[in-house]
Amino acid sequence: LKMTQERAFNYWEAIYSYVLQRQFRQAEQWIFVEYDEVLSGTGLTQISHVLGVEADFSFVDDSLRRSQPRGELPDRAQSIYETLLDLAQRKYT
Repeated sequence: LKMTQERAFNYWEAIYSYVLQRQFRQAEQWIFVEYDEVLSGTGLTQISHVLGVEADFSFVDDSLRRSQPRGELPDRAQSIYETLLDLAQRKYT
């Protein structure tokens, strides 16, 4: 199968729609972190705290930030993305 932008968005939407449905249905503890939070280390600290473990963050390398967002998102993907960003910010409130 040839990967197209439309197919990539469809997969992304399906995966994160499932994650969000499960997160809202289950009594499990979820933590959402942004990619930039992983690269800066703050997201990894939050994950370690939630899991109750000491983690080795030596693999974090800001030079891995190679791509920049560009272009428009389909409306459904934009809505899902905004929900994920909101959930990522809630851990600080």
